[in-house]
Amino acid sequence: MVEGVNYNPNIPYYEYDPERAKDILECQGYQLKEDGYYWKDGEVLELELITASRFGFERVAEIIARHLEDIGIKVNLRSLEWKTLDSRVISRQFDLAVSGHGGIGGDPTILNKVILGKFGYSANYTKNDTLNQLLEAHLHEMNEEKRKAIVREIQKVYAEELPALTLYYPTWYWGHDGSVDIYYTLGGIASGIPIPLNKLAFMEYKGEVEAPAPAATEAPVPGFELLISILALTAVAYLVIRRRKD
Repeated sequence: MVEGVNYNPNIPYYEYDPERAKDILECQGYQLKEDGYYWKDGEVLELELITASRFGFERVAEIIARHLEDIGIKVNLRSLEWKTLDSRVISRQFDLAVSGHGGIGGDPTILNKVILGKFGYSANYTKNDTLNQLLEAHLHEMNEEKRKAIVREIQKVYAEELPALTLYYPTWYWGHDGSVDIYYTLGGIASGIPIPLNKLAFMEYKGEVEAPAPAATEAPVPGFELLISILALTAVAYLVIRRRKD
């Protein structure tokens, strides 16, 4: 998660370390050949990296592919249509995929979507029972501090399992002519998208605010007061007669 009220600063980070990556491959039995790639059992270590041509994902995928090639992993980079990418990710038909999502400023419920969800930008990871239980627990916890603790534990377990790796959070810049009072909505738009494009910021009311009209009172029913008076007199007469009898 991006830094904020629910962010856990004590989760492990994975630094860029090419030599460590090579050590891991060689511990798994791979050998670096003269062609510059790692081989094992007569097969070259080759991965397909899929992405889509939007939001700069292609450029990110190119950088990742170059870094992997530099340490000896052959990469087949493919740029797909967005829906095709989603379909491949949902059906788990990929080696590596570069995708993304919004919602970093919203309620932690977004974690359930991007970890357990059945759509393109989700890790679709359900193998860890502890993680599954934590994700279920925070949805029902009403105490704010207890929920924060659960969400931070979710981040810790997720970082250890690492079904998907967060690469970066982009910084967006918006230009306007000053005629609109742009503001951010607390928690973001919709599921937490951190943009200032709230439609309310573009609404302007030109007119005088009229004071509300006084509430209308119901007119008395004709003869109603006379009926009440007769009933009251009858009750008094009844009490007087009863006392005399007693």
